[in-house]
Amino acid sequence: MRLLKYIQLIPKWYSQVLYQQKKISVTKTDYSSGKSIKVYAKELSGNDFISLNYYITSTSESLKPCEMPSEKVIDFLLNFSLIEISVVMDKIGFGGGCHWCTEAVFQTLIGVSKVDQGFIASTGENSTFSEAVIVHFNPDTIPLRLLVEIHFRTHKSTVNHQMRSKYRSAIYVFSEVQFDEVRQMLKSIQKEYDNNLITEVLSFYEFKPSEIPFANYYYNNPDKPFCKNHIDPKLRILLKQFSNQVNLKKLNI
Repeated sequence: MRLLKYIQLIPKWYSQVLYQQKKISVTKTDYSSGKSIKVYAKELSGNDFISLNYYITSTSESLKPCEMPSEKVIDFLLNFSLIEISVVMDKIGFGGGCHWCTEAVFQTLIGVSKVDQGFIASTGENSTFSEAVIVHFNPDTIPLRLLVEIHFRTHKSTVNHQMRSKYRSAIYVFSEVQFDEVRQMLKSIQKEYDNNLITEVLSFYEFKPSEIPFANYYYNNPDKPFCKNHIDPKLRILLKQFSNQVNLKKLNI
């Protein structure tokens, strides 16, 4: 593949290269600013042109497609301006307990940029809305597996109680790749538990946000009895088991 030849010319300190099934993924990083651009390239059959997709903002909606001769790819990667580039975030949905609690847990973590509190519906028998959050995170700062482990540790992930229709224990994924990754994580983490994890891996279908007065509940109401009795104990679990990932400036315990 001609593209691979050109990609290999880029110094290792300048980019990270993944080559699989005739596809190239390059992360170009400006270490002085910490900003990066992710470029996904696939050679088109029958010619020397490369199909490129690249992020210029932090959301997948800003994916920009283009084509260029393979010999131009190296110049593109080396000269593309990083001034307006921000780190690409990933997202995952979590449900299991009161979404006020779940929101506070993930808001407290380093590497999480935003938590949307509300209700998530999947499909089929799980098409009803259940309390949950969507977590936006930087996978280079906090890996998905760690988020999954934290979710299991901060709600009753082995208890199938009578309130499960309201508090469905689930991880909501946004792609087939993410579905497979989380399923494998669940099988691996299960070995750490004596009882079976009841948490399901479900496809995300729809999100309904909480009413504005209830959003950011813990940080707007840290001294309320509910927060003291139900959320603070979960944050103490974070401090005890995941202290390296906790933003201590956000804690009020």
